[in-house]
Amino acid sequence: MEYWKKMVIVHAIATYTDVMDLAVMGLVIPLVMPIWKIGPADIALLSMITLPLMIIFSYAAGFSMDAIGRKKVWMLGNLVCGIACLLSILSQNWLQFCAYRAVQQAFTSWATQGVYTMLAEESPPDKRSTLTAVATTFPGLVASLSMGGIVSLKAIYPWIDWWTLMIWLGVWNIIATALGAAVLREPPIWYERKQLIKEGKLPKERRLELHKLLFKKEYRGPYWTAMIVAVIFGFQAVFAVPNTDYGSWFTVAVLKFDAVVIGQITMATSWFGLIIRHLVGYTADKIGRLKAGLLYGTLATIITQVMWRLPYFLPVGPNLPLIVAWVICTYIFGHAAATDLGWFMMIGESIPTQVRATGMALQWVLRRVLLLIFSPMVGFLAAQIQPPIELFAFYQLAWGIIGLAIILFALKRGYETVGKRLE
Repeated sequence: MEYWKKMVIVHAIATYTDVMDLAVMGLVIPLVMPIWKIGPADIALLSMITLPLMIIFSYAAGFSMDAIGRKKVWMLGNLVCGIACLLSILSQNWLQFCAYRAVQQAFTSWATQGVYTMLAEESPPDKRSTLTAVATTFPGLVASLSMGGIVSLKAIYPWIDWWTLMIWLGVWNIIATALGAAVLREPPIWYERKQLIKEGKLPKERRLELHKLLFKKEYRGPYWTAMIVAVIFGFQAVFAVPNTDYGSWFTVAVLKFDAVVIGQITMATSWFGLIIRHLVGYTADKIGRLKAGLLYGTLATIITQVMWRLPYFLPVGPNLPLIVAWVICTYIFGHAAATDLGWFMMIGESIPTQVRATGMALQWVLRRVLLLIFSPMVGFLAAQIQPPIELFAFYQLAWGIIGLAIILFALKRGYETVGKRLE
């Protein structure tokens, strides 16, 4: 079997843990809300604790991957994340849990950045987004089914609680580390470029330092376009702040869904992630990163204006019309989050190997700096403005318009990179 196929399989198995790392709070928060009395301001506190650490670790991950290798950093990220998950069950209050969560999130970023960097460098040029979708789709499905299933079983086994999810997550992170150690390799393109630089055989004009990357004409257009749009549209990007940070609060406090119903919805809609990510990845490879981003960003911007206003049109509570409407809105919104598949590949395709991981890491740094500002700001404003759902809707409309305008500008300038051979 060709190595890139084995790599995709391993990343698919290992990314199961990354998906759970990022999505677990959607199930944990409903479970701890009645225990620790969690509200929007408390969720904002979590962002204020985790994001500064993630900003530092995001850049450190990119720099370290360019310096010592992609695989090593990826393994360390998974291992430490697993240990932090297991230790988090010792938390006695929300603040203690936030501290463990900060460590977990910081090292999850190492694992996630390693995945996207290795996929960009080892995948065939015409399949980069599609294979990234494959590597992240099936684990997303399994993660949703398993964690949603665990929460749903709480109705039968009352002893199941938030700590059950954290143990499950921690064990899988450690398994992923062992699997990666046995199968993955350092990308040859990185190793060869490292050797050329070390031996002084790389021509001077082909050596590119990071500060030059940011401003050199041949790179800056596509690179900065992908950088900026990635921090707007995408999973855990600024456009998605109301959904990722306050979606759980909204479903419990406003829509009046209980934890069991949320778990059942998660299980029933798990297949959506598989469909969405594969569709978006395939589309980005076929029509281009920019056109795919424009299409799905437009759909997401429109649907958010309906999503937050569902209580105006339908009675709240676990009734079928509201559940169906919420599922449909979430499904359509999910396409924008999945455009990460295209933006990550566009960033990787825009820049040379010796600074690729660092250049890709800067996207995470910029994203988290903005999240550090906007995530708590939205939470604190939501605590003051009534109803907060109007704030969420306006926020996403504004960011959606900004993101779509940038994509249109990039299309006009011809910044598309799909299928480009890596330097």
